[in-house]
Amino acid sequence: MGTTGRGVDGEVIASSEHADCMENVPEQPRWLEGIKGEHGTRLIESDRRVIKVLAGPGAGKTTCLKRRVLRLVDTARVKRAQIFAS
Repeated sequence: MGTTGRGVDGEVIASSEHADCMENVPEQPRWLEGIKGEHGTRLIESDRRVIKVLAGPGAGKTTCLKRRVLRLVDTARVKRAQIFAS
């Protein structure tokens, strides 16, 4: 017996009916959890050595930079001692 939920338009969706749809959905890396928008994702996933972020208050600059550091360390491409953020 599968679980049920409601879709965007309120229709009832049973997980067993749509299990095949979820099989091929790649799991999102932890550094992208909660990041909204293409700009934040591009900043975090960028391979540039130096990044300058200009945005207004509450835009998510600090969150994106912290997630970028997390990605660099998690993927073992950079040692923590090699990162400078100001």
